[in-house]
Amino acid sequence: MKARESGCTQETAAAKEGFSKRTGRRIDAGAHQPQRGRPHDWRTRKDPLAEVWDSELVPLLQNNRNCKR
Repeated sequence: MKARESGCTQETAAAKEGFSKRTGRRIDAGAHQPQRGRPHDWRTRKDPLAEVWDSELVPLLQNNRNCKR
């Protein structure tokens, strides 16, 4: 909370940042958890380039890399 660091009260700083006084208290206490659970590391849909990646795209990328040198 930047407003809190600049000297505003907890209630004013929370209002400026757009969240509740209770959330402001949790942030000041160090008990705020911005992310819950584990990070997202799985695919949500099929890779649209999977079929052509090795056969078409990798050779194009390799040729492009060789031309720049």
